[in-house]
Amino acid sequence: MTAVDLLDRARALGQLPAPRQRRLIRESAGASQRDLADALGVHVMTLNRWERGQVRPRAQHVVAYADILRRLEHAVHGRGDGL
Repeated sequence: MTAVDLLDRARALGQLPAPRQRRLIRESAGASQRDLADALGVHVMTLNRWERGQVRPRAQHVVAYADILRRLEHAVHGRGDGL
């Protein structure tokens, strides 16, 4: 892993909304925890723990998770596709 990769991951970690906001974005888009967990390739309980702030997503999931949340938020506000 290069320094650029590490910096990209560090930036990505800062892009996720707070755990409560993640849940609100998902719920307002009408998506279930299972929907997001399946899209991210994680167990539904993992996503549940992320939304409750019990654990942070690992670096390999942060970018995809942030992207899905952005797409859901844009779908709710009429600016793009959801999942």
